[in-house]
Amino acid sequence: TFAGYMSAQSLTFKYEGNAVEPGTTIDIVSDLNDAMELVIDLDVINTTDADINVVLEMESDPSNPTQDYFCWGTCYMPGVLTGSNTVVAGGEGIFNGHCGFYDTDWNTLPVGSTAKVTYTFYDERNQDVKYSFVVNFKYETEGSETTTAALAFKYEGKAIEPGTTIEIVSDINSSME
Repeated sequence: TFAGYMSAQSLTFKYEGNAVEPGTTIDIVSDLNDAMELVIDLDVINTTDADINVVLEMESDPSNPTQDYFCWGTCYMPGVLTGSNTVVAGGEGIFNGHCGFYDTDWNTLPVGSTAKVTYTFYDERNQDVKYSFVVNFKYETEGSETTTAALAFKYEGKAIEPGTTIEIVSDINSSME
């Protein structure tokens, strides 16, 4: 029965290089990237011999304090909940789900903030067969209560901290600078 089920699937999925079954809950616990977000990347594989227009529906838990968006063929703004992308026969598409841990004023949410997002994929021609994944995003840092800095500074190739005083002593050049 399982072999029949697998052969009937028109889409399969990989997360971090490993096959992942629809219905799986994926937990992502990490520090934020430079864009103040956590990201899931899923490989969406078309197992048929025809191109498929794959529809994605995103559903954020209403209690999420985060700004959620996705990239599926193109990147969509937060608040857009559906998108589609053509995956060629025997090929794969890369889906990126972004969970932005900032509020509408771009203030970073506190460490320990969590969000639950459900992603559902289906072949536009066969809307009765849907493939869903629940992703639990949790923003954590190891031993630090500070947020990830959105900017980094360097002077003469070396990292410097905000508030550092830089003293430049030199002769004036030909432009009188």
